[in-house]
Formats: sequence, structure tokens, C-alpha cells
Amino acid sequence: MSLIKKDTASLIHSLSMLSIAEFSLGAYHESKKSAIIALKLTDESKTDEWTSKVIVGLYNSLGKAHRELNDYEKAIESYDNVLRLCQNLGDSIAAYNNKAVVYKDEGNFNLALSELSTAYRLSFRNPKATQNARVLDNLGYVQFKLNNSEGIKNIFKALDIRASENDLEGIFSSYNSLIEFYNEKEDKDSVQIYAYKALDLSKKINSPTFRKQALLNLLKLEENPWFVEYIEIENELTERKLEQDVKYSHAKYDIEKERRKTLQIEEEKKIQYLIFIGIGLLLLISAMFLFFLLKIKHKREKSKEVIRETYQTERRLSKKVHDELANDMSDTLNYVDNHKEIPIPVKTHLVNKLDELYDRTRDISAEIDGFDNKDFASSLKFLITQHNREGVKVITNVTSGINWDTVSDHKKINVYRSLQELLVNMKKHSKATKVTVIFKSEGKKHFINYTDNGIGTEIENVHLRGLQNAETRIKNIGGSITFNSSKGNGFKATFIF
Repeated sequence: MSLIKKDTASLIHSLSMLSIAEFSLGAYHESKKSAIIALKLTDESKTDEWTSKVIVGLYNSLGKAHRELNDYEKAIESYDNVLRLCQNLGDSIAAYNNKAVVYKDEGNFNLALSELSTAYRLSFRNPKATQNARVLDNLGYVQFKLNNSEGIKNIFKALDIRASENDLEGIFSSYNSLIEFYNEKEDKDSVQIYAYKALDLSKKINSPTFRKQALLNLLKLEENPWFVEYIEIENELTERKLEQDVKYSHAKYDIEKERRKTLQIEEEKKIQYLIFIGIGLLLLISAMFLFFLLKIKHKREKSKEVIRETYQTERRLSKKVHDELANDMSDTLNYVDNHKEIPIPVKTHLVNKLDELYDRTRDISAEIDGFDNKDFASSLKFLITQHNREGVKVITNVTSGINWDTVSDHKKINVYRSLQELLVNMKKHSKATKVTVIFKSEGKKHFINYTDNGIGTEIENVHLRGLQNAETRIKNIGGSITFNSSKGNGFKATFIF
């Protein structure tokens, strides 16, 4: 992976240099393409100095190419990207200046003035005098285009700075600005002075491009003797361009071949990486799904096991109460009843007490005794209707409200015990004369509505009357239970599961 990163960085650098070379040769379309390809290989999210510098340089190259191709909108967009990403004062000043030059080319001098004003303010903190002079020269040019008298002053200020820095190319640019200024003022003498100065300076710079510009300035003065020299330098530039084009073609072919090779390797590695990540995510999701599935299954099994153990314990206690305690109570009752030495008044009192204890023992045994899961509706009906005694009327639709065959055994157990809690509570505390227990189903949800017309209770006291067990049981099967009661207004409870 590090080798690929190294190759990619090398390719980006080569494409960046190629874009600059193409621009200098006038191959603006090619320069633009090379910069775009290089930008696609970069990662703007990286914040290291090298990456930021390269990306800013590429957007600058792109902006220059767009400007030469008269695509001013794209040029402005490129320089805006420079301003978004650049990390130093010099790059910011250059970007504002370059945006202004584009607006100047469009003839939008007001926008150009706005950008240059920003660059000029920043230049007070910039130690690079030549860069500041460039801003000042452009600012002066735009100002005189807007008929601002400060324009010519700023052009001369820029010229003074460039002269003090011995910036020959900058001085040449200032001469061109002065030539344009005096041309508009129709001051032929001043134009001629600076045109000749520009020609002399171009010879010192020893650049055909600068000499060509200087000669064009003189040709505009309609002095034909310079025409021959202009043609000669034009031919020289053409020959040099052809030589550079050949070198450029070979360089471009080699870089393009390396670019495709690197992109292919990167694409293969990217695919392998995505496959690896995909497999890893799939395994992780599968493992998490299996873990939660097993956890839920274990929880259900544990819940069922607890219910089974509770059920077996209740059956064992019921049998023990019935077989041992109740029978012992019966034997004691017979003994007292048949023992002649006990006085009749005492015997009568003991027999009544023992008889009452025997009945209570049998009731406890019945309460915790088991029920038939297979014929659950009948078991529930028996549980409910056994409370239908003298002075208490019980109404229920237990055999028709819910299809109990679709309800699991552990839910049946909890429903049975919860209803048992309510009915025992009613028997002990409510003094009710009418009780209704209504069952119904809506889709997958089941409802049990219990109502009695007893003395009721404050809702805060519900848990004190032993009904917290019913609430816990219903919650254990994923359901809910609500109570509604007040003193003198009966008691209501609703199960939903």
C-alpha cells in the first residue's frame, strides 16, 4: 500500500509539472486536462503541508488555463477553491489578485476592484514586495479604468517597488500598464517612451515572449521599420514551440502510461479492500445477529424453566397440603369429636375451629393446585365459576373470547395465576356481589377485563393488597396490566398480552 501511495504522489507531481509546461507552451486544453487528472488523484481531506501545497498549485494551474480559454466562470471557481484550501498569506493574496485579473478580462472592473482591494489590505502584512507590487499595479490599472485619479499613482508606486527590487519582469509589466494608460489618454509621446523602454528591457530579460510584446507595442505606433524584426522573432518563437511540442509529446506519453498503470493498481487494491471490508461487515453482522438470537432464546428457555419449576413446586406444595396437612386436620377433628372426656361446650368450639381450619387448608390446596393446559378454557372456567356462590354472581365468556390453543403454556400459567390473585383478592377484601371477567382478542393481542362492584380501594393501596404478583406475572410474558379503583366505586383490572 505504501508503494502505491508513493507512486501516486510521484504521478501527481509529474502531472502538476506537466500542466505547468503545457501552459507555458500555449497548450491550454492539455494543461487543463493534466491538472484535472492530478486533482482526481489527490485527497482534499488530508491536511499535510505537501498535499495542501500540491492541490493549491493544481487549482492555480487550472484557473490560468481556464482564463486563457476564456472560460471565466471556471477560472473564478478554481481560484475560489484556492482560497478555500490555501494555508498561507501569499497564496491568498495571489488568489484574490488572479480573480481580479479574470474580472478585468471580462471587463467587470467593479468586481475586479473589490478583489484587489482585499488583496491590497492583506499586502500590508506580506513581506514579499514583488507580489505586493503586482497587486498595486493591477489595482492602479483597474482604478484608472474606473476614472479614479489614484490609478496612475498606484501604477507608478508599483514601478518604484519593482525597480528597487530589480524585478525586471515586473518593471516590464508596469511599462505595459503605463502604455495602456497613455494610449487611452492619447498621449503618443508618453506611449512611445515606455514602448522603447519595454523593448530595451525585453533584451535584458532575453525572452522572446517579452520582445514580442514590446515589438507589438511599437507596431501599434505604426512605425514599419520594426515590422521585419517582429516577423523574425515570431518565427523564432514558432520554431521553439515546435521543438518543445515534440519533447512534450514524448513526456506526456510516458506519464500517461505510468498514470494508467498506477490507476489500475489502485483500482485493484480498492476492490480488494472493499471486498475485505464487505466480508468483515457481513461476518460482524452475522455474529451479532447470532449472539442476540441465542441470547433471546436463552432468555426464553430460562423463563420457561423458571415457570416449569414454579409450576412443579406449586403442584408439590398442593399435594403436600392436601395429603398431609388436610388429612392430619381431618384426623384431629375426628379425635376431638369422638373424645367423650372433653366437655360438650369445649368440644363444640374446637370442632368448629378445626372444621374451619380444614376448609381453609383445602382452599389453599385448591388455589395452588395444577390445571389442564390442553383444556385450559375449562380450567379457567372452573377457577372463575367456583367463586359463584351465595351472594356473589360471576359472569364470564372464558370459553369463547380467546382461542387458547394459540397461546403458549408459560403464558397460560401466568394468566391463570394472575386471575387467581384477583379472585382471591375479591373474595377476601371486596365484598362484591357481582363480578365479570370478559375475554377477547384483536389480531395477535389478547385482552382480559375484570370488574367487580365491591367497596374498591385507593389505587395507591393496590400493591398492598397482594396484586403485585399479578402485575409481575403479566410483565414476564411481555404484557401489561392496569388497575382502576377508588373507595366505594368497585375495582377494575385490564390484562393485555
